[in-house]
Amino acid sequence: MKIAIVLMFSVALLTPPVSSLQSVPTATYRMPASMDDGPLRYALSRSFAHQPGAEFNYNGGLTHVLAAVLERATKVSLEDYARVRLFEPLGITDVEWVGDLAGMPAAASGLRMRPRDAAKFGSLYLNAGKWNGRQVIPASWIDLSTRRHFNATRELDRLVALVDLLA
Repeated sequence: MKIAIVLMFSVALLTPPVSSLQSVPTATYRMPASMDDGPLRYALSRSFAHQPGAEFNYNGGLTHVLAAVLERATKVSLEDYARVRLFEPLGITDVEWVGDLAGMPAAASGLRMRPRDAAKFGSLYLNAGKWNGRQVIPASWIDLSTRRHFNATRELDRLVALVDLLA
């Protein structure tokens, strides 16, 4: 599987439902507390719900796998990599990365920061990856990551059904 396909959130893994609001395939990945093999092994052991690259499906398990790949490739922790490459250039100093998944933070959902600091990422995207004249993220990545890759009709139908259910 190519990393680009995972980055586009186009891989759905078959996992047990967490609640009555989630069906298989689930949009997020939850590792059962009883799973002794660890989150990476659990995520990598799941079957695909559809052909990777075919449709959008957020996948927290593979987000965690990508974080592990980044750590191994750079030989730097996820927190330190993000601090040096993203947070410091943006002037973000007050962050917390919670979770302990086999010694790593919860890459898919554990990052906490002030709203004004999160808004800096929006500004970064609006300015083609530049912050105060410095190229923090390559403009080509900004373009690629904001380009439509899928027809989101199915996901929008699911969202509308959920909103209707909760109303």
